[in-house]
Amino acid sequence: MVIEVNPYKVSSIQKAIDDLKALRKVLAESPKTIVEAIAIRFDEILHEQAPVSGMWTYKIEEGDRGCSAIFSFDGEVEFIEFGTGIVGKEHHDGANMEWADKLPPPYTGYESGHMINPYTHEWRFWNGSKWVVTKGQEANPFIYRSVQQLMDESHEIIMKVIRNGQG
Repeated sequence: MVIEVNPYKVSSIQKAIDDLKALRKVLAESPKTIVEAIAIRFDEILHEQAPVSGMWTYKIEEGDRGCSAIFSFDGEVEFIEFGTGIVGKEHHDGANMEWADKLPPPYTGYESGHMINPYTHEWRFWNGSKWVVTKGQEANPFIYRSVQQLMDESHEIIMKVIRNGQG
């Protein structure tokens, strides 16, 4: 948002003051609106990017320190984001490994656990009807991509909320 002022015209200065007061009012009243707008867009992005859509939920919470959106995933998102097994360890193109390094095991212990054969890197498990053999899955860093996309779009989302709030 740009507020232009001609310092030689009293009316221009007064208009700028009025615009700043209006902007202050919008900003004071709009944190929840901004958080909701960003949360709605993030939800849309996640549904576009996520390998399994329909598993995301979010809620807006207001507290003493402001407003926030809490997103939940009904699944094991860390294993999708960073991959699993030897395949995940060797293929995490696009994943943000700064995030991965902060995760506790087993998310970063790609080949940890008594179920993984240390020689073949295979993991065998019973899925209820048959034995499944896997060496893991490649990383699909959809959360990282989604966050990056939201960050790229967030300025425009905020400006749209501010413009709508000013009428």
